[in-house]
This record gives sequence, structure tokens and C-alpha cells, in this order.
Amino acid sequence: MLFRSEAFPRPRGARLLLQLDAAAKRLRRFAAIQAMWAADGWRIACEPEFRFSGVRPFAGTSEDVPFKGSVDRIDERRGEDGRMEYRLIDYKTWDRRQGAAKRILAGGAAEERHAARLRLPTTPPDEKGRRKRFLSVQLPLYARCLELAAPDIFLSPGGESRITDACYLLLGRSDADAGVLFSRFPQGPFAAGGKDAPALLDLAPLALETARAAVARIRANIFWPPGPSETWKYDVKDFLVFSPERDFPRGTAWRDRQEAKLDALAREADGALPGGEVAP
Repeated sequence: MLFRSEAFPRPRGARLLLQLDAAAKRLRRFAAIQAMWAADGWRIACEPEFRFSGVRPFAGTSEDVPFKGSVDRIDERRGEDGRMEYRLIDYKTWDRRQGAAKRILAGGAAEERHAARLRLPTTPPDEKGRRKRFLSVQLPLYARCLELAAPDIFLSPGGESRITDACYLLLGRSDADAGVLFSRFPQGPFAAGGKDAPALLDLAPLALETARAAVARIRANIFWPPGPSETWKYDVKDFLVFSPERDFPRGTAWRDRQEAKLDALAREADGALPGGEVAP
């Protein structure tokens, strides 16, 4: 369950009652999606969470660090070969379905420049030459971590992944805003992200490389520049007066050091510096 009503104290205040009512309404909108999944043979294997810790998806590289996390929900069904297959699900209570895909995969000229600056991988160009980059690598990274944490469950004897799907379940504020994002399987009227939305796991190598690049920057103590999509507002807005660019204009000592480290890391990625050496 997403919440347990018995966990809240009694008597309950008006604010809590309103929140519980809003959560119940969003869950009722999910009922039709759940019925569709059940008709396709999917059953809940693990809810509310599947936790893992100490998993090292980048073992053998300079970005070898342990990861921990929890998956909101895992569904299972028996595949055509008679073996179990699994779907990873992450609940999102975003109000609107429109534009939801851009919170995971973002494109545009500014995003492409940002990806080039940070040496981030991007999707292959579409028919108009546009590329996208990952803003959130959550589910593809979780899938790899689960394969390493429980290979007897999530890998076949031949080493092939039994995680065949990963998607975001959008519990929007209206019936029209409920949907399923980035699933590999048809979702009928609940498919979000448009007809050309990719299957998330098809882009798993791209997501993992994005995560590895993030680890490299963190280990080098690089936290600049902010992304053009302003996702920084979800993380550091309480520490800023205006915005990263206005609070740390060019010429600020901290920003200059960050820029120098980023340039050094880029040269290392291009083979100009020996591994592990960054600007002081």
C-alpha cells in the first residue's frame, strides 16, 4: 500500500484528512490501469518496497561506489517461455500527465549544450536531428542493481535479465492525468509521453552511463553547472537567494574552481589527463 491509515494518529486534523482523501482519489484513478495489467497476467510480487544496499553497478571502474535504494513496486508474470518476468514500477504523484516525459528525458538546444559541456551521453538524433539526455536515471539504475543484488531472481541461468519492463505510474490530479510512462508494453489509453515515447529499458545503457558520469563529477567535487531544465529547484532552492547563476556569477572564486575542475575532468575523459587526476 502507498500509505497505511492506521499509522496516523487520532483524532486527525483537517489537513491530514484532506491529504488522505486526495490520495484515495488518485488511487481510484489507478484502478482501471491495475485491471488492465491484471488482464495481461501481471500480479504484484512485492509492495510497498523492495530494498537493496551495498550494490556496486560500476565495479572495476574509477566510479566503483556502493548504491542503495528501494523500488516502489515489482510486478511479475509468467512469460511465453514459462519463466517469470518482472516489471519495476515507480509511483509519481505529479499533477499533470502532459509534459511528464520531459521530467525524465529532456531535449532542446540548451540541454544538448549542457550534455556536451559535461560529456553526458545523449539519445541518437531523431528525424529532426534532436537529441535528449536523462534527467532521472532511477529505474534503469534500479534494474541493474536488482540484477546484481538478487541474480537468482532477476537473471536467467544464461545471464539474461528477467526484468522486461520498467515504468512510471502517474497518479495525476484528474482521470485524464493518470497514465503509464515509458513502458515497453502497450498501455492503451493510459500510455503517457506520446506515441514516440521510448521503452525505458531500451535506453538502459545510456542511463547507466549518465549515472556513472554523475559519480565521476561527485568524486571530483564538481557540482557545476546547473542543468538548463532548472531541476536544481527541487534540490537546492532553499540554499539560494536567486538562482545558481545569479548567486555564483562568473568570477566568483567557488564557481571558477568548479569550472576549472570540470575542464580537467573533461580533458581526462578525452584522454588528456591520467586517470584520477583533476584540477586542485
